[in-house]
Amino acid sequence: MFGKARWLHNLALLKPTPYRPWRHSIRLSLGTGLPLLIGELSGHPVPMLYVALGGFLAAVTVRLDPYRERFRQLGISALIGATGCLIGPEIGEHGLATIALLMAVGLISGLISGYGAAFSTGALNMLVLAVVNAHAPAAIPAWLVL
Repeated sequence: MFGKARWLHNLALLKPTPYRPWRHSIRLSLGTGLPLLIGELSGHPVPMLYVALGGFLAAVTVRLDPYRERFRQLGISALIGATGCLIGPEIGEHGLATIALLMAVGLISGLISGYGAAFSTGALNMLVLAVVNAHAPAAIPAWLVL
């Protein structure tokens, strides 16, 4: 490999990572899969969808920081994420405008996530909750989800 093609070769090299988060993977699958299964079997899938979302959003944002930092991150991300519960039902059921507005929420979410880990977590929560609430607006009132 000579010169300019070497960077492409180095980019394609795969190096296995020693870290395999089995505990987190199992917690994520149980925290999201079990509530969805219980909801389907009991005939109440919509309330259990929000339980599964809680498990999903808690599991994908695992932090190993001290408790003081975790609480700060949780507070910031919960406030930003709660806006998704308020935005979603308002922009839902408008046809193509819903898609355009969700794209705008995604853009705003991307901009917010650049301010740090807590803001990134909140932006992810906001985007996921806005999408879910936009497509199931009449399932549960927004104040009940908060």
